[in-house]
Amino acid sequence: MAFQMKDHAKSGSDAYKAGRAMAATGIEIVKDGTFVLIFAGQQCKGDWKFDKEKGEVELKVKSAQPLLPVPDGKAAPFEPRTYSAFLDEDNSCLRFVPAPPDAARQMNEKKSPGTWNGVPLEKKK
Repeated sequence: MAFQMKDHAKSGSDAYKAGRAMAATGIEIVKDGTFVLIFAGQQCKGDWKFDKEKGEVELKVKSAQPLLPVPDGKAAPFEPRTYSAFLDEDNSCLRFVPAPPDAARQMNEKKSPGTWNGVPLEKKK
């Protein structure tokens, strides 16, 4: 999804809200095998599966809705996609990687300085 923040914002407050929506990332993984993901200005929903050996969650996005109104009401067409998330060694943090599973695994395995390893998302306490 893409939208222009500056040209369509009626005020600085609207532009600020749009920026926060684009930066917000959060995920709710439900026991019934579904999830809700807030990412890149969208609310995505779909199904997930967990590989215990790898500590990897595969997130199959089946729908996405913009969090803010889209200029001229013309949202980009939705295309299903798959993302990954990985549990840290101590099982306390889930790292969301907005990339297809193969690419996400490569990023997760490198974990070297200068390599992006996903957005850490901590469990609720």
